[in-house]
Parts: sequence; structure tokens; C-alpha cells
Amino acid sequence: MPTLWLNGDFKVGRAAFRDLPVTSAQSHVTYSNMVWHLTDLVVTRPEGSATLDHWTDSRTQDYYWRIHSGIDVKVIQPLLEAREQRVLDRFRIHDATRH
Repeated sequence: MPTLWLNGDFKVGRAAFRDLPVTSAQSHVTYSNMVWHLTDLVVTRPEGSATLDHWTDSRTQDYYWRIHSGIDVKVIQPLLEAREQRVLDRFRIHDATRH
């Protein structure tokens, strides 16, 4: 796999990732030097959408997420371990249009 190189994109309708449902998702995706990179992942749910940038190094298991979203971050709790879920209790999303 160290010499494998992929470049493409995907677009799906209703789907789920680890039991977290989405209305749609789309992104460009590359794989090179054992690193996955989703450069412009857009995920849509009934309560809004999120734009993400993600990479994962398959060798080291290091990863990075950049997330721009108005969706309540707590929707990702099912993806996390119990200890990690407690961290989300510290986050609050406020609607900037309301005062």
C-alpha cells in the first residue's frame, strides 16, 4: 500500500457513518503515501450542514479534523468513547443571530 495513489470524489444521499445518520455527504478524496485526505467534505443533516477537512495517516494513526458547522457538536457523541463524550459537555453552540 505505500505506493498506492488514489484521487476521486464521492456524493451520497441518505447514509450513516457508525450509526450517525446524514441526509447527504460529498467530498474529494485522495490517498497517497498511506495518508487519506478528504479536502472538502460537506455533510448535511436535518438541522444543517458542516464543512470538514480531514486527513488520517494509516501508518501512525494520526489524524486531523477542521470543522466549520452550526450543527450542535453533541450529535457526534455516538462516535466517541464514554470518556470522550464527557468532553462534549463543555461545548455550547449559540445562534449568533439571536441575542
